[in-house]
Order: sequence, then C-alpha cells, then structure tokens
Amino acid sequence: MALVRHAGSRQDRVHGSRRRSGARSCARPPRTVKRVSVELGGKSPNIVFADADQDAAMRGAFNGIFYNKGEVCAAGSRLFVEKSIHDGFVAQLAERTDAVVLGDPRDKGTRMGPVISAGQMDTVLGLHRLRKKRRRTARRRRTSCLRDQRGPAGIS
Repeated sequence: MALVRHAGSRQDRVHGSRRRSGARSCARPPRTVKRVSVELGGKSPNIVFADADQDAAMRGAFNGIFYNKGEVCAAGSRLFVEKSIHDGFVAQLAERTDAVVLGDPRDKGTRMGPVISAGQMDTVLGLHRLRKKRRRTARRRRTSCLRDQRGPAGIS
C-alpha cells in the first residue's frame, strides 16, 4: 500500500485478488497522478478466428488454461471461437482435454496433479457440476427446438 501511495513511483501495477490487493490499493485516493494497471485475477480470453493457424491456436488454448492447472492469474479461462470453426475446434479441444492424465505429480505419466487446496477443489468440482447441468439444459433446448420445427407444406 505504501508503494502505491508513494510520490516517487511513476507507475503502479497491482496483482492479486479483487478483495485484497485491488480493494486495498484502490480504497484510498492516491497523493499523486500516475499510471496504474490492475490485474485482479480476471478472465483472460483466447480468441480464435477461422483464418488462424488451427494447430497453434489449439496448443495456445489448451496450454493457456491447463498450464499450472489453470491456477495462474493469466490463465486463458475464456475461449471465443469464430462460428464457422467453433464446433470442430471445441470438439478437438475436448478430445485433447479428455486425454490429460490426472494423478500423482511424482508419477512421470501424470500431466496434471492435484489442485492447491480443498477450497480450490470445491470450486473446481462446483464448476464441473454447473457445466454438466448447463450441458443437459442446452441439450433439452436443442431437442425441443428441433421437435417444434415444421418443414414446408407439412413436411417435418
């Protein structure tokens, strides 16, 4: 906090959580006018366009979220894919993700070890449950939309 308010610093970079670092450093008005950049564990997006190098984009998206088990403030936790390549790209990424070997970090075959704490594990499992619930809901919506569609002249 003292460094943020110090008149001798020309620029401040704050990294951490919104509740701790961000709130404390931004709570009091600064004594000087300076550049400030704040990285508070936000959602770092990967954006993939149809004309991108698909192999490089796949490696980038995969490593962006799974590097250090995604427990990095700059983890690529959002993925935006151009509609024309979306389904194929996401399916390929899902296959690659399914192949990740979970286990003991001391085992040479393990790609991803345990998360950092019980709290983080609860968060991850909660997100997994939410994903499954949303997937079921999306599947029901698609099915009902297809059932409701009628073709021309009574053809369905």
